[in-house]
Amino acid sequence: ICMSTEDKEKYHKEHVRRTIEMVEEKKWDELYSCDELCKALADKECLIGFKTPPCNFNPTFKMERTDGYVHKNQRTPSYTDRILWKTAKGFED
Repeated sequence: ICMSTEDKEKYHKEHVRRTIEMVEEKKWDELYSCDELCKALADKECLIGFKTPPCNFNPTFKMERTDGYVHKNQRTPSYTDRILWKTAKGFED
């Protein structure tokens, strides 16, 4: 796919807008289903065998330095505060 700079900017703005909309509406499941780490773990593309619980809270990156949750519009909100674990062999579910 070849996109012009203008098209990339439009796509990015729409992506950020949709993400912020999901955050404001607290659509955690929908937001988490788009999460890159969640997808990579499920597809075994990284950290094989590790698990992470679903994120049912506001994304923590990239925030304005102000009261409350205000995301920077030029960056897509994302999760940076994660817990990952891996069960020792013989103790799996």
